[in-house]
Amino acid sequence: MKKARAWLLALGCALLAVLSGVQYASQRSRAAPVDAFVRKFGLDVRWPGLLEQTRFEPSPDFAASVVADTVVREETGSVAWSELSAEQRAAWLASFAGRDEELTEAIALMSQAMAANPGWAFHRFFAGQLAYLRERRKGGGVGSRPEVWLVPLGQAVAMAPGLDSPAGFLAEAIVDNWKVLGERDKKDVRKLLARAFLDQGFLAWKFGQTVNVLGRDEALSLVPDEPVALTVALAEMARIGDVPAAAKVVGTWEAAEMKSRRADLAKLERRAEMGDVDGVRDGCRAWAAAHRVLDFDTTGTRKQMARVLDLWPDDVRGTWRGDPRGEMVRYFLDGRAGDVLPAAMSRAVGALTGVPESIAARVALLVSDRYAMEGAIRSSDGAGSLEWTPFFVEKARAELREGHPDEALRTLGSVASAARGECAVLLTRRDVAAALGDPAGRDEANQLLRTSQRPPVGLDSVSPTGAISLCVDPAVDASGFLDVEVEAPAGTPALVEWAGNQARWGDRLVEGKAVIRFPLAGLQGRSTFATGALVGRVVVTRVERTEGRTAASSSRSGEAMDAATEAPRTAARAAGVAGSEKLNSTRP
Repeated sequence: MKKARAWLLALGCALLAVLSGVQYASQRSRAAPVDAFVRKFGLDVRWPGLLEQTRFEPSPDFAASVVADTVVREETGSVAWSELSAEQRAAWLASFAGRDEELTEAIALMSQAMAANPGWAFHRFFAGQLAYLRERRKGGGVGSRPEVWLVPLGQAVAMAPGLDSPAGFLAEAIVDNWKVLGERDKKDVRKLLARAFLDQGFLAWKFGQTVNVLGRDEALSLVPDEPVALTVALAEMARIGDVPAAAKVVGTWEAAEMKSRRADLAKLERRAEMGDVDGVRDGCRAWAAAHRVLDFDTTGTRKQMARVLDLWPDDVRGTWRGDPRGEMVRYFLDGRAGDVLPAAMSRAVGALTGVPESIAARVALLVSDRYAMEGAIRSSDGAGSLEWTPFFVEKARAELREGHPDEALRTLGSVASAARGECAVLLTRRDVAAALGDPAGRDEANQLLRTSQRPPVGLDSVSPTGAISLCVDPAVDASGFLDVEVEAPAGTPALVEWAGNQARWGDRLVEGKAVIRFPLAGLQGRSTFATGALVGRVVVTRVERTEGRTAASSSRSGEAMDAATEAPRTAARAAGVAGSEKLNSTRP
């Protein structure tokens, strides 16, 4: 019995070997057209390794798809000529003359593949692409026989509703050939575009053309309610100068951005609760990349950013200028240090390289780390230079709060002589003199403030870049405003943006004249304000300080205002203007 079983086993193995050989021979026979196509049109030379790749595919129809995809990429892409060998260059030159035949035979290959595997959407996708590209090469254009590419592409979309590429290619083909297609052929384009616009690259590439064929309102209705997508739409509205539409998009974008900020921060909080340090670190970086620091300056957005900085693990180092944590620290040190935990600032600075000693000293002062503060002063070669002015002013104010006006006076003596007449220094000198019971010193500081730092504001206060720099005295400006009147040319509205201390405060649609009201409450020292047309054009017609809390045309935006993403390249960003005016300021 054992011997019989052995013989049966051997016979079975031999039979399996024969069947395997027959199957292999059959597969190779059915794959022969693919091999022949590759060699006939020189794809094996132009794309080394293509033949080997097709032989790893599980069946000839999949091998045909690999070849079809290569032909599509050849027709729609480009080649780095300098990187090709002489043999490859010759093969490429030869392929240009026979491209029509190559496309036709590639379509025949995909027809066989569809017959062999009718349920595979990619076969129909490649067949539709190839048919479209072949028709596009003909003089009559793709509108003469649209069914040869519309049908397989539409089938691919229907068979694989979760697949992006067929929907995107079909939407692009319809938009590109809008004028030559019939209404029946265009019926599903809106649904296709709404799907394709989820891809930000496709949206940026085709949105302008979609506006041309569908109209502004219909094209805008297809844009996803996502901040980056809405920024693409805003850029197009700015390019074509459609101010009312741009204003509408900005409003939608603000709401979407705030929703995104809250959702992203909630995810971070959940990661932190789970103790997922890697997830928190990656999430903090993603949050900073998605939500720009200077796009908002409200109580709510400051709290959000402060929380992100507090959650950020300090176990990975970065650079002062290249790491988002550095930008956040600079933002809070610019008059907003009271809105963030000092410990969070200290951890961030400790994880960064290249931090200026003056910045390290300011952060050490915030956390009352006397040792680190004095170490930063000792290690600096320019502790008496202008860049140290904010530190000495902040240190003097801290000493004043602690009831040590004598120490505060000595600290102010360390301020560089060129900065002793600056706004923040004079304000601190006045308060120190008052605490010391020195009326003469207080009056002198007040006189210098009136004559050199607080001249009457007017049109001549507006710099060539459109910014206005003010010395804000909290003793007299607590209920004050800076009113900037702007005017758009008659009949041409403008979307106006305004910013304070580098950060965007708001925007509004302006027709004719409007007053942008900057509240001065909560500010101290040298502050910079700017207005600019995001879309359209405006001129500043009046600038003045005002008192009281009476209504004005506009004011600083509240919590409903959210962060912008990338602004249109054609826009004049008021926030950028405000930032440029402060480069030489010693304001703490």
